[in-house]
Amino acid sequence: MLALLKEIVAWTGPPWDNPSLCKKVRGEIWELRKGSVRLFWFADEGKVVVGTVAYKKQGRKAPGRHIDTAEAARREYLAAKRAGTLGLTDLTTKEGATP
Repeated sequence: MLALLKEIVAWTGPPWDNPSLCKKVRGEIWELRKGSVRLFWFADEGKVVVGTVAYKKQGRKAPGRHIDTAEAARREYLAAKRAGTLGLTDLTTKEGATP
């Protein structure tokens, strides 16, 4: 999933028009698919993709609680952005890496 985000989304932006990779699930929440792994995400200002919830698909329908969590994360993100308190961590640097 991370390779998909890095190789495709980073260069071309969200795959809005590729139904084999992506579909809208509710409101501004989208689902990115790779095998049985699903990532709920939303876009902010063009190519910025904010991943909210990832899970392994086990049934036919996405669990509503995961979609609710993704929507709550979007609301919190936008509120922090408006308030000027949004912080970003670059996980590609040694300082931003988690143990």
